[in-house]
Amino acid sequence: MSDERTRSITDHLSEHIPYSLLMLRYALYCLRAPRSQLDWNAHYECFAVHARLLAVFLTDDSDQTTFRISDLTTGYSVVTQLKVFHKLNEQVLHFNSRRTKDAKDKIDGTEVARMASWIERAFSDFEKALRAEYRPFLRMDIADPTNLIEQGVSLGPNRTTTTTTETRGFFTP
Repeated sequence: MSDERTRSITDHLSEHIPYSLLMLRYALYCLRAPRSQLDWNAHYECFAVHARLLAVFLTDDSDQTTFRISDLTTGYSVVTQLKVFHKLNEQVLHFNSRRTKDAKDKIDGTEVARMASWIERAFSDFEKALRAEYRPFLRMDIADPTNLIEQGVSLGPNRTTTTTTETRGFFTP
């Protein structure tokens, strides 16, 4: 295996994939009690980006040039993607003629929960099927938003503050 491929796999397992799962989980947490329509929209778009990344990876439908899920697992059965993921692609991630303005045709909280549940089940299957040589690299400890929520607000990589200092008044005229 080339050094670049090995680095890419270990980087994805130790950071990129757990980060996407973290952000998906945090967005879902925020979508349960949005403060406004803009809050819903921002967290829904975050959810959509990470749901799509994880769904593409978990269905081995990746455009990754370095590796695919099938390269990392033994006995992993690709789960058929829910149809709602196609709707997500049309409504959030692409401008196209099928993008709707009609609220009743847009993805709602129930569909978001279905997608999250599907990802969690497929990810659990992935973890079980992950080949032994890759298990030490999978950092699931960073995929749990609970501790980060309790610590305060992060202002970018490696910079944390509390909500009562620098963030007070942010975006307030």
